[in-house]
Amino acid sequence: FRVKNYGLISNNRINMYDSLRKSIIESDEIIMNVSFIRDSGMRLLIKDLKEAKEQGKKIKILTSDYMKVTEPNALYRLLEIGGVKIFDNPLNKSFHPKTYIFKKKDNFEIYVGSSNISYSALVSGVE
Repeated sequence: FRVKNYGLISNNRINMYDSLRKSIIESDEIIMNVSFIRDSGMRLLIKDLKEAKEQGKKIKILTSDYMKVTEPNALYRLLEIGGVKIFDNPLNKSFHPKTYIFKKKDNFEIYVGSSNISYSALVSGVE
């Protein structure tokens, strides 16, 4: 398989939200593994995720309750989609991944970095 490097997304010229949205629309399978989800970020992605689910795309989202940052409203939005798992973390062990994987036929597009699902991380912050 071939690796193509798209470079750095710093929310300057290209923002993470536009990149993720494009990948959600073009992929057949969506996997997101983030340490937390804020409602501000989920409001940006939820429409495209719902449409992807309606089109029969596989969606898996893993997040956590680490440091109690994930917001309940963000999770309520995701109830309509399903495929969401919460990393139960009673000892508050560090859980800090930020990985987005999109599969289309035999190709993968992978984002690895510091962007959780929040407005700042997806649009305006330097991640």
